[in-house]
Amino acid sequence: MSKFYTDPKSGRANEHEQTVYYSPMPFCMVTRIDGVLCSDGKRRRASCTSHPDTFFSIPATVNVGKRTVSGFVWISDGLYSFTRNAEGKNADALPAWPSSER
Repeated sequence: MSKFYTDPKSGRANEHEQTVYYSPMPFCMVTRIDGVLCSDGKRRRASCTSHPDTFFSIPATVNVGKRTVSGFVWISDGLYSFTRNAEGKNADALPAWPSSER
């Protein structure tokens, strides 16, 4: 669960059928992304857990069954994808991306 408030009216859909939600003004941080592509090919809801740690990624979690997998969301060609933290507690719930961890 995100520790930041998500403005339910802030959803913005992109061309990949993903919806990005933001916190209210004046901060406008990404707080949730629906439809994030995971390494197993399924689309899930990612809850952003912190401020972006780099220009290219945002720490986040996804739920796989009843397990919460930590990792980060990154974007390439407008498509949001989730990469697991290989050292995380539930890392075995998601496979690695085909070309190792991205």
